[in-house]
Amino acid sequence: MLTLGCPNCGQHTRAPLPADLSRRQFGPRMVALAAALTVRFRLSRHLVAELFRDLLDVPAPSIGTIQAMADEASAATLDTFREIRRHVRRSPTLAVDATGWKLREQTRWVWAAVAPTATCFRIAKSRAGREREALLGRDPPGIITTDRWRAKGGHPLERRQLCWAHLMCNFQGIADAGGAGAPLGHSGVAECERLFHAWRRYSTGELSHAELRLKVKPLRARFRRLLTRGEGSPDRRARALSRDLTRLWSALWTFLATEGVEPTSNAAERALRKPVIQRKISVGSNSGKGLRFTERMRSISETCRQSQIHLFSYLERAIVAHRRNDPVPHLLPSG
Repeated sequence: MLTLGCPNCGQHTRAPLPADLSRRQFGPRMVALAAALTVRFRLSRHLVAELFRDLLDVPAPSIGTIQAMADEASAATLDTFREIRRHVRRSPTLAVDATGWKLREQTRWVWAAVAPTATCFRIAKSRAGREREALLGRDPPGIITTDRWRAKGGHPLERRQLCWAHLMCNFQGIADAGGAGAPLGHSGVAECERLFHAWRRYSTGELSHAELRLKVKPLRARFRRLLTRGEGSPDRRARALSRDLTRLWSALWTFLATEGVEPTSNAAERALRKPVIQRKISVGSNSGKGLRFTERMRSISETCRQSQIHLFSYLERAIVAHRRNDPVPHLLPSG
């Protein structure tokens, strides 16, 4: 706190505390910085304290103080998290996937729902369908791209797209296993590669959407014949995959019927890569508050990246508004 002394009378005058700092050890910028360092740069509480001490030349806060900063940032961004969730639930297209997490050695799952301009994370107890519903709502209107995991697929087939990248891995696994299913596995991988080649040409503007449909038409016919053969395969894995894809046939081709839908859930895979790295560094969370902090900060960080919004600046504004009991600034144009 700035204190100045009068050279004539010797009296010292101390500047009043800013309203945003009253009765608090650190201002909103420091709290926002601690949150950003934790989520964007994946620093532990100990490393955040060391950075404050060694680089910013401030008294090193205790781990409890760093945790209090995280709790404040989490509380300040609750409305922002809800705003992101509403936006994602209304999105016309979504990519959804899940990966493992830990809560004091208990298994948890990080769900990611990725829209074109926002991403929402939710850490849940399982990969059951009710957790997908808790993230997306009871009946989201958009087209959802997922793998074949049944809990992710409780959605009408006409509004669902299967991830071809996951299918390629399924076929590759059958091919690598050898035996009677290997020919089907190799053929399936080849068809997936042809589809991705056509999709890349479309993505770069070489093909229009109508031309993409024409390009994929013969592939679609070959794939149908491949699955028909696979349903009678003596190989259990090849037979099960073929029957499942036959059941889900229409969800393989939604990207051909609707522009803006991608044939993979790679956007969700990329979004989950950062929590996976964080999990390996931190081994998950130690409390329910930690789960909520991770959900909210991850959602805000990824949405800021997609919308080209400066994460630290937004967190600072949100924390200032929270301290003043003002409405938290909107992160997305729709509010």
